[in-house]
Amino acid sequence: MTAPVPLVSLLTAVDDPRRPQGQYHSLEAILLIATLAVICGADNGTEVEFFGHQKQAWLETFLELPHGIPSHDQARGVSPLHLVSAWADEARLVLGQRRVDSRFNASTAIPALLETLTLEGCIVTIDRVPPGWGCQKRMAQTIRDRGADYVLALKGNQPQLHEAVVETFAVEQAEGFEGCDHDCHKTVNKNHGRIETRCCWVIGTPEYSRYVDPDGVWPDLQSLIMIEAQRRQGDQVTAETRYYISRLPADARVLLQAVRSHWGIENSLHWVLDMAFREDASRVRTGHAAHNLSLLRRMALNLLRRETTAKGGIAARRKQAGWNDGYLLKVLSK
Repeated sequence: MTAPVPLVSLLTAVDDPRRPQGQYHSLEAILLIATLAVICGADNGTEVEFFGHQKQAWLETFLELPHGIPSHDQARGVSPLHLVSAWADEARLVLGQRRVDSRFNASTAIPALLETLTLEGCIVTIDRVPPGWGCQKRMAQTIRDRGADYVLALKGNQPQLHEAVVETFAVEQAEGFEGCDHDCHKTVNKNHGRIETRCCWVIGTPEYSRYVDPDGVWPDLQSLIMIEAQRRQGDQVTAETRYYISRLPADARVLLQAVRSHWGIENSLHWVLDMAFREDASRVRTGHAAHNLSLLRRMALNLLRRETTAKGGIAARRKQAGWNDGYLLKVLSK
């Protein structure tokens, strides 16, 4: 049997950071076994090693393992892992990620991640990150430098800009947007007993952009955005108002769709990683192990999503891959 060519060709291209005396097992074998293990249900280093021992005879049909199965390392006391990820909504794939720690914080991690991607003609949205992370001038400039448009959420990270945008919409709503170039779009969705209503208002008058950004530090700023979201389920009603800035023109339908697509990352990526891969429950703290496992989970998720012949969700496909070597090879061929 030959190894799955598409995946192996990618893994063999990975630079080996280890010192020569530390190369007891080939990096290709370590990465391939770890990837296969995570696809099949492994959630930590111990389970990856156990998978290797259980599948050793099968693995040796296409891998050279002169020293047997690599062992996992153990250590404690490392803080939880924080990551920023790039998600392609239409393709439903993770394009990349960067670790956030004391050495590489989020304000530098996000631009560094963006610089690795081909973004020309894309809409880049940044939202749902702690204060100070997402809406930064450097983020916007990096996005524009790479030929993309931005839609950035405003929170406490830019207090003066946020206050100016909130004030602008409050005044214009009170006056019925009279004399103000604006657009509005509303959607109503009913699902599982919930009624979700979203109203998007966009102001595209250049004078307003100059008012909220008098120094012109936000590159090519064109639109100020306010989205009111209401969820009704039975007698319970929750409401939230969010504000954004964008390089895109004042088209409320397009901008609301861009923001809603970003919200979809919660279900398409974060929820799946938590429910199918138990990522939030992970207590792996070994050196780079947490980051490495996170990368493997996202690669496994991409591969499992691309294989569409099996029935069931991602968790079910992981089990099928673990039970059926033929299906596992099919996943790897995508």
